Amino acid sequence: MFSLLDQVVLRLLPVRHPERLVIVKETGNHYGNSFGPNTMSWPMFEDLRSNNQVFSEMFCRFPAHVMIGYSDETVQISAELVSSTYFQTLGVEAVLGRTIGHDDDSVPDSKPVVVLSYSFWQSYFDGDHTILGRTIALNGQAMTVIGVAQPGFDGVKMGETREGIRSHHDEDRMTPHSDGLKDRRRRLSWVTTYVSLKPGISTEQAQASLQPLLHSILEMEVQQPEFTRSATDADREPLLRNRIELLPGSDNGLRE
Repeated sequence: MFSLLDQVVLRLLPVRHPERLVIVKETGNHYGNSFGPNTMSWPMFEDLRSNNQVFSEMFCRFPAHVMIGYSDETVQISAELVSSTYFQTLGVEAVLGRTIGHDDDSVPDSKPVVVLSYSFWQSYFDGDHTILGRTIALNGQAMTVIGVAQPGFDGVKMGETREGIRSHHDEDRMTPHSDGLKDRRRRLSWVTTYVSLKPGISTEQAQASLQPLLHSILEMEVQQPEFTRSATDADREPLLRNRIELLPGSDNGLRE
């Protein structure tokens, strides 16, 4: 799935409950490849999503540069790979068609889809209402346009220029040395995770609740062949001391 967005800014964004949005960060040592200080692996994202008691919603994202081709024109744009819960968590709707949803992930071998930002739809496609259902090429991969996001929404990162957001678990041409968004490697830390805290749950309460869960996940990870075949006790012990930190969304590009 892919949403093409223009100038990622949340300052006037009609996001649902922006005061509850935080970034989940694992602090401490990381053993493996990392694409940023606030990133985690897709399996860690799934583990936290499935077993936590303090988040009402969560999504992850990864920035990418892609070539978009439509008709006879091809240009390079910035983009994001995102999980299917992206729009739902933020409370962003479509002005035309629909946004990415859970069904796009639940259908086996589902085809990648695209949601255009309103500004990109206007500038690149001249506001053409017949764009729905059409196919565009992103890095040579055919994707179907399913919607246009509401005006004023251009993404979640202040001060960046992002024309695209994408979510798809089978296609790997948007990601560096990965197997698509649902990469199973636990030693590849690359997606940034945003969560919406449940009503009444403070940041401090959420962090305290997540420490035992993180520790159990790490205990499992250090038993995996991906870790044991190359790591030593000197790598293992610091990793098991890692902790969860929740960063306020307002400090990371989110604005009411």
